[in-house]
This record gives sequence, C-alpha cells and structure tokens, in this order.
Amino acid sequence: MSLEKSVVLGAFPGSQYTTEKITMEKDDTILLYTDGVNEAMDPESKQYSNHRFENTLNLLTGKNVNDILNGLREDVREFVKKAPQSDDITMLAVKYIG
Repeated sequence: MSLEKSVVLGAFPGSQYTTEKITMEKDDTILLYTDGVNEAMDPESKQYSNHRFENTLNLLTGKNVNDILNGLREDVREFVKKAPQSDDITMLAVKYIG
C-alpha cells in the first residue's frame, strides 16, 4: 500500500484545488483519515507515526473495509494505551467491488 499526500481538503477558505481522476479496479480501496490517526500520542508523547500506520495497513491488505478500520482503530488504541486523546480520529474506507 502507499500513502499519497495532498493538501488538507476544506481546511482553508479560498484554497485552490486541482481535479484528478483515478480508475479504480475491482477490490481497490481508498482510505481517508484525519491527522489525529497518525499523530495519536502515547503516554510518553510519542506519535503513532506514518511508518506505523503504513505497516499496519500492509498487514490488513486484502481485508474488507470493516476489518481495515477496526484493525487500525485497535492498533492505535494499543499504541496510545491510556493516554488522553489529543486530536480527532476519523477514518473512512471505500472499496470498489466492481
């Protein structure tokens, strides 16, 4: 899996965006998430990180969207332990079933 980066959508009034098209193949999945996921902090203020996020996604390759979202959520929970949530954690997965 790869993590493509782009500008935050809708965060800044007057922002300019480009339009792009992709062609999804059967079983392709798009995952949208807020920075509260990869920036979630453990009790020592260490961040979950893009690296851990991508590694977890790789372990979930081929799973259905519910399993992907639940797997990510559980891994973030295990990482942060009992640290208070420092930001919103929002994820949306869309799978093209063909």
